[in-house]
Amino acid sequence: MQKRRKITEVVTASTGNHGSAVAYAAAALSLRWTVLLPKSPNRTKRARTADLGAAIMEPGKN
Repeated sequence: MQKRRKITEVVTASTGNHGSAVAYAAAALSLRWTVLLPKSPNRTKRARTADLGAAIMEPGKN
């Protein structure tokens, strides 16, 4: 029988809504998460994702 590895981190690419949803779910499951955003993300969606505790990566800034 194979031993399962525990998931500890989630990484996703998003323009906003998907990233916020993943951030919300990851927070509920006590996981670390990173969201890759486009070069000029919507400020409101970026802020919402950051407020949920996501590590955010943007082109040219990381």
